[in-house]
Amino acid sequence: MHLDPGRFVKRQLTFLAVGAVVLMLAVSFDYRLLKVYAGMIYVSSLVLLVLVRTPFGTSVRARSAGSSSSASSSPPPRSPSSP
Repeated sequence: MHLDPGRFVKRQLTFLAVGAVVLMLAVSFDYRLLKVYAGMIYVSSLVLLVLVRTPFGTSVRARSAGSSSSASSSPPPRSPSSP
């Protein structure tokens, strides 16, 4: 399988361009408009924080990363000991 040697450079340049666009959008945004909605944003943030502590915040059938249903429950093999 042949991989492009410049793949990582292209990916970095892509993320740089996306970041520059997001930066320009953030700089051009008038933050004073948020004053109107500040109270609503604050209250909704508090409500979401409280919801985490309710049954709505519980995870159902949660799995840790990398686990699968076919994984055995035996411990991983031990590495050889040094003499």
